[in-house]
Amino acid sequence: MAYYDALIAKWAQAPAGTTQQKLDWVNAQTVTGAAIPMKVPYTEIYNRLDRGEYNSLSAVNQQSVQRILAQDTVDYSQGSQARKQITALFPAAGVSLTALAAYIALFDTPKIPWPTATLAQGGGGLSSMVNMNDLKAAGII
Repeated sequence: MAYYDALIAKWAQAPAGTTQQKLDWVNAQTVTGAAIPMKVPYTEIYNRLDRGEYNSLSAVNQQSVQRILAQDTVDYSQGSQARKQITALFPAAGVSLTALAAYIALFDTPKIPWPTATLAQGGGGLSSMVNMNDLKAAGII
């Protein structure tokens, strides 16, 4: 049963409902994983930059953005020069950085399904999503 201790504990947190509803809830839970490199096509950055904000940059700053976007693949990982430069050039609460923030979160704080996340990550430590056979083996049903 020790293999299923995390599942048993998570099951106890599930909102009231049918077995299937609780199973769906457990499988929908996520944990935050470690940051992953954000090496993306330049278009992923370009398409999130607001044209008005870009146009308001000085010619020198526009050239800086153009140099970053001239790469087929942009390393926009945490701490990268490209991210530092774009962040420094565009308004902090502006359209561009706001649009980039949600995309960046996919890499900086990726969501991992709870069942397959490791125990160390706060997950279930299972090899696949939870199914009825897991619930039976854990003694839940």
